[in-house]
Amino acid sequence: MPFDIAQCPSCGAQLEVSKSSDMTTCEYCGSKVVFNESLNGISGNTKNFLDLANNEFKLGNYEKAREYFEKVLETNPKNYQAHFLKGQSSGQQFNIDDFKFKELLQGYSDARKYIPDEGIKDFISYAIDTFYTHGLNCEKVLQEKFVYGVDDKKLGYYVEKYFQIINFYDETSRINEFDLRSSKRIMEITKSLKSGVKGKGNRYDNKCELILDWKFPLSVEIIEKLNAIENLHRGNIQKYEPAFFPIERKKIEFRTCRVCGNTINRGDKFCSKCLGIVKDPNFFDIPPDQMPQPTRKVFR
Repeated sequence: MPFDIAQCPSCGAQLEVSKSSDMTTCEYCGSKVVFNESLNGISGNTKNFLDLANNEFKLGNYEKAREYFEKVLETNPKNYQAHFLKGQSSGQQFNIDDFKFKELLQGYSDARKYIPDEGIKDFISYAIDTFYTHGLNCEKVLQEKFVYGVDDKKLGYYVEKYFQIINFYDETSRINEFDLRSSKRIMEITKSLKSGVKGKGNRYDNKCELILDWKFPLSVEIIEKLNAIENLHRGNIQKYEPAFFPIERKKIEFRTCRVCGNTINRGDKFCSKCLGIVKDPNFFDIPPDQMPQPTRKVFR
């Protein structure tokens, strides 16, 4: 006889529930757990179905968990936990061809309608943590797939997959604009892609020498799309965390005065040590024998 695993609501012990029975008895505490209808029926006890779903989720049986969360929603369509965890169960079954972003976001969207006001903050925080981690996991799978680089045939596929990840991070950043993790990750991805995509195989230059770590340059159209995305999230980061971007300071170049040897800035038109006022901006490029003598002030 087939059994499912449930959790005793009294002591928390696992229960073996027959699919053809409406009731079972806990072997540990003796409590009787009653289902309104058979597990194979259209409806059932929401709490018990939710326990079944959570147990399957913890065990890593994500497809079975998703089915039980659907049963929870049949009995209680407003159960926001079931909506979100159903999407998360689907998300855990992702692969490189389908990252399951749509299912995750749909689960969040459906759950958001029924969250009580006092639980919204914690729920949003949990959702962002879940989505950000999922995005990182998808990146890891993509990187492992192309750890040795990308060939000509897979370049478009590779770039498209990264655009899917970028769009997912973008959707995640819109949930809470104060959480900048997704925006920062987008900045890192776009910067990496704009520098080129690691190529697979050997390539040689005009002198028949091996080119090390060669990359595919992306098209102008793709670069423009990446720049638009980057600028959008750069503005959001600068708004809430301006220190994230280092201040670019202008490099100051120095020259040496040929009269006294004093070190001065390239743009200075006089030497602060010998007091020579230089009207010609190319003063320090004039040969020493043709250089005018500096004028000194005489104090009496």
